[in-house]
Amino acid sequence: GGEILWQGHSLLSGGRLNSSGLLGRKLSMIFQDPTASLYPLQTIGSQICTMLQAQGQFDTAASLQSAAQVLAGLDFSKPQAILNSYPFQLSGGMNQRVCIAMALLLKPELLLADEPTSGLDLLTQQKILRHLLQLKTDHHTALIVVSHNISALAQIADTIAVLRQGEIIESGPAQTILNRPQHDYTRKLIEAIPHFRKEFLL
Repeated sequence: GGEILWQGHSLLSGGRLNSSGLLGRKLSMIFQDPTASLYPLQTIGSQICTMLQAQGQFDTAASLQSAAQVLAGLDFSKPQAILNSYPFQLSGGMNQRVCIAMALLLKPELLLADEPTSGLDLLTQQKILRHLLQLKTDHHTALIVVSHNISALAQIADTIAVLRQGEIIESGPAQTILNRPQHDYTRKLIEAIPHFRKEFLL
């Protein structure tokens, strides 16, 4: 049940999602496993060109040049090498940044990120969060981040909605939810955040 609205218009028609005219141009998504969402038999550059062609941009040279610039802005020191690489030749964090680059090239109004830091080391997580914030601040992209990582949400979210079994049990400004949770389930989530004990610090 329920409904999905985009700027006041329903995206559900006959119980099915009807958003083909919005995907890419208005709405985009970063999946939990970027390696699985990228096509293994195409180079990154080829996939980016295919994506942009679907949006009406057929100048391959211009597409690759724009992609190289965006990749450089995402801390890739050799963007051309990334464009010539296949997804399986890159790490999970690198593929995640490639997916962010693709979202930047599309310039969506809304980006849905499903567990964007899942399975990544702490340093790579921080890079991903920094680039998502760049999307929000520099490109005015609205973000919906689905995550169980409370520490990550504390760094990136303006508003947090806590779900349990598919239902929102608490929502509000991020700092209010994190510092003054009202629901026992929310308090348990926050208490579960790991804290370094002094004897483990060098």
